[in-house]
Amino acid sequence: MFRPASHPRLKAVEARAPHAALGVISAAAFLCALAALPLVGAAAIHALSAAGAFSFTASRASLVSTGRELDAAAASLAADSHDRLGAWNDMVARELAEGDEAAARGVLLAAGAIVGEAARAAAETRAEGSDEAVLATVRPLLDPGLARAAEQAGVFDPIAAAPLVAAGDSRDLAVQARSFLDGRGAALTDLVLTGVSVAAPELASLFDADAAALQSGVITLKAALRSGRMQPQFLADMRTALTAVDADGRLSAGLAERLNAPEALADEPGAARAAFVQGLGATPAWARVAALLTQIDQLNDRTGWTGAVELLSHARSSADLERLQLMAEARGATVVALAKRTADPEAFIALARSDFEMTSEIQMALAGLAALLLVVMTAPIVTLVHAVLRIWGAPAPGRGDRASPDPSSAGAAGSVLDGRLAA
Repeated sequence: MFRPASHPRLKAVEARAPHAALGVISAAAFLCALAALPLVGAAAIHALSAAGAFSFTASRASLVSTGRELDAAAASLAADSHDRLGAWNDMVARELAEGDEAAARGVLLAAGAIVGEAARAAAETRAEGSDEAVLATVRPLLDPGLARAAEQAGVFDPIAAAPLVAAGDSRDLAVQARSFLDGRGAALTDLVLTGVSVAAPELASLFDADAAALQSGVITLKAALRSGRMQPQFLADMRTALTAVDADGRLSAGLAERLNAPEALADEPGAARAAFVQGLGATPAWARVAALLTQIDQLNDRTGWTGAVELLSHARSSADLERLQLMAEARGATVVALAKRTADPEAFIALARSDFEMTSEIQMALAGLAALLLVVMTAPIVTLVHAVLRIWGAPAPGRGDRASPDPSSAGAAGSVLDGRLAA
């Protein structure tokens, strides 16, 4: 009797079924992983490019790596000179002749990198001491006349604070407010900066800031705006931040109300100040202004306010303020001298070195990417191995359909043959 389950072809199909199922699973896994790979890769790139991944805060690692880059850049200033000490003296003399004390100070501080072996003590002092200690160490390397000129220019003195008179007072605020309200050309950016300087104590109290730092930042930013050398995007960022404080018109309306009141005739500067203070608020726009001015003041602390103006001319956007802070913290006024000699802002800002932070988002994205890559690489290998095993274990050609006969049918055939022989 015929048994379908024992048919040789069905047995071969049953034997190949596990291999076929495994092949389908491997192919499906490969295709799914291949389809998901671009999405997970894009997520990983986004996580790596996020603001928190590469931090330019002044950590020990970022200060060391940034300082190394700045030293290399300073050393390249005299790379073609056979007399590095003479070239260094010439650089100092050139900066003094131009009246740029900040850059002259920066060249002096870079003596360890520029001069080389003759200024090894300066390099060692740089690693251990303050800027004043480095200046005292390198002073004997200057020509006597040049040393006297540098001393007269105040290069060896501590960094002086920015002159507060440049920030503006209540009278300046009243004049600018009248000009702005009457449409006679006063810019809202100048009005806001003068107002911040006048109302610095009130603004500082809102955001736990330092009033003197806000005023110093105003002085530096005003000087940078007047210089006409700021990069377009950075200039746009500053104007956007400063004008955003009057986006709802509250500040300008308050100024108009106060200055047009009869009481303003007796004390217009006081009325302008009172109106500006009334226009302050704990809003994101005012917080942004306070943060930007504080960042700029931190440049003043390390390079002087004139040096900070030079640095701001190389900022491509407001995001570069953090990098400039890191560079100034690493090498002080040396950054000013390098900025004057680097025409390309991109190349200059690239001297800042970030400190990489492995966030949880980056870890998840990289883990998913690694898993998909593992599937994409192993699925074809698994399929190939099983294909080889199938070929290796397959019956020889021509014998695949000839399995051993069914015992029952063989017995029946034998009985018929015995009957015929007996007859």
